[in-house]
Amino acid sequence: MIVDKTSSDAYLKTVEEMKKTKIESYWDLLSVLKEHPDWLEELRKLILTEELLALPKKFDEFVKRYESFIENEFKPLKATVEKQGNDVGSLKGDNFERKVKEKA
Repeated sequence: MIVDKTSSDAYLKTVEEMKKTKIESYWDLLSVLKEHPDWLEELRKLILTEELLALPKKFDEFVKRYESFIENEFKPLKATVEKQGNDVGSLKGDNFERKVKEKA
């Protein structure tokens, strides 16, 4: 849970708890962050830019738009191209038969 800085009691309690926590190694840091997911979230906000923090949401939106494109644009276009390929094949066959008849 992210600490609401407007709720001063909870914020001050968290700050005091942070001050009491002794971190001497990388492993200590990992352990503390596992015990306090809210601290991890605050650390992310400090380290990562807003653009990086927004990436998961943007990626989800991209996936939805991509899936919509596949269903609404690509699949119908593919079906049309396949039908046209069949039509062209049929026309080539008819044209070949016409040429054979003309030469006979």
